[in-house]
Amino acid sequence: MHTIRLFIGFSFIVVMLIRCGVSMTQIPTTPITPTQLAVPAGSYSGLAWLDQGLIVQADTLQPPRLEQFWWIDLASGSMTKLSIPEDPHFQYTNYYMPQRLPNGLLGFRTKQSNPNLKTGAAASEFGLWQFDPTTNALTPLLQPAMPQHLSQHLRFSLAPDLQRAVLSDGGYLQSRLFWWSADTGHEPLDAGVAICQYLAWSPDGKTIAYAGSPDAASSFGALWSVRSNLYLMDSDGSNRREIGTKLRGIAGLQWSPDGQWLAVIGYFDGFDNQIWLVNPTTAEWRQLTNTVGDYQWPAWSPDGKHIAVVWRKPADLPPNDYVVTIDVSAFVQ
Repeated sequence: MHTIRLFIGFSFIVVMLIRCGVSMTQIPTTPITPTQLAVPAGSYSGLAWLDQGLIVQADTLQPPRLEQFWWIDLASGSMTKLSIPEDPHFQYTNYYMPQRLPNGLLGFRTKQSNPNLKTGAAASEFGLWQFDPTTNALTPLLQPAMPQHLSQHLRFSLAPDLQRAVLSDGGYLQSRLFWWSADTGHEPLDAGVAICQYLAWSPDGKTIAYAGSPDAASSFGALWSVRSNLYLMDSDGSNRREIGTKLRGIAGLQWSPDGQWLAVIGYFDGFDNQIWLVNPTTAEWRQLTNTVGDYQWPAWSPDGKHIAVVWRKPADLPPNDYVVTIDVSAFVQ
């Protein structure tokens, strides 16, 4: 009789856990010590790892302060500015959100400006582009183009066929999500979240991962208490499911090149976010790091054996961002 009651009680708990969406499992792992590249400390806000090398977005920190893209020499840590053609009609061009596109080219967002010397304001235009570093060819991305009010802070992830994408307007307190297609342009997407900064289309085109909060935030101060979930959905928006719950400090989401893993930056407790490998099929989470400081902007190496990230060293005065790599070859074999 007691055995039956215990079995019924256990079954009830399992059912309740499933209904609540708590299906993730944290797998204990030995933390990996990141390898700090010889790149000098700076103000870094993005990474993209192409076949030709690793690219970082860096603030020049010198007036006029601009966001620029630089090649990183992995051996020496030296940095060389990308030679991206600039529109001569604008005095300043800022480059944001570098990412490796499914075709292997570099995708990014720009802000092109001409300052008004009388008012101190600047007339600006925003655009989305792809750049081929082998030919220096620069071409518009996501045509038909986004309205300027969306392009200003847009985050996007393209499907492998380059004909579809998922978009976020980049709102921190509340986000608007969209589908984009080459045929119809952009259309609203209801993904069941109020805030969503990170979206990632799988390499096989079948699945979209996104991290977001079901609830909007009333102020930037309130963002501290916002909890986010990690979701998957099929490429048509159906079959939405949670594979991670109650995360904070989400600062990156990227599929591995073979589509077998997700690199996620965030934390469940404590004050320092960490790098996680997530199995999208089993919802198993493996914590890769256990260090003080903040990580952001993960970028997989083309062979899938390393992850580059920006790491902020808390003991240093700004600029205190560094570029580090994590060897994940033991996990992805």
